[in-house]
Amino acid sequence: IAKAGSLAGAGAMVVMDETTCMVDAARRYVKFFEHESCGKCTPCREGTYWMANIFDRFEGGDAKPGDIDLLLDIGYNIDGRSFCPLGDASTWFPRSVIKFFRDEFQEHISQKGCPFKKALQEAVA
Repeated sequence: IAKAGSLAGAGAMVVMDETTCMVDAARRYVKFFEHESCGKCTPCREGTYWMANIFDRFEGGDAKPGDIDLLLDIGYNIDGRSFCPLGDASTWFPRSVIKFFRDEFQEHISQKGCPFKKALQEAVA
């Protein structure tokens, strides 16, 4: 696993289908790392806190176009600056989600919230 650029113990695979909101998946991921942060180093403690708050803005319909790049900026400022690998790992998935699913972030902004939840509510109603 280390040769592939991953951490020991990170051999898990999460399977998601096309109905998964990738913004919410990244939000949940960041919230996990925010909870697990010991708080000793500022980049991890503050960075995961602010990333979680920004992801909450996307889900709550309050995100602005600049929030996408702000998430990336915070992620790049955590990576390589924390005492342990937890801080670094907290940024990898969200940065990848932004890279490959930026359009979903933009939809959250334009629709003032999660388009996946709205579609699900309409289908169930």
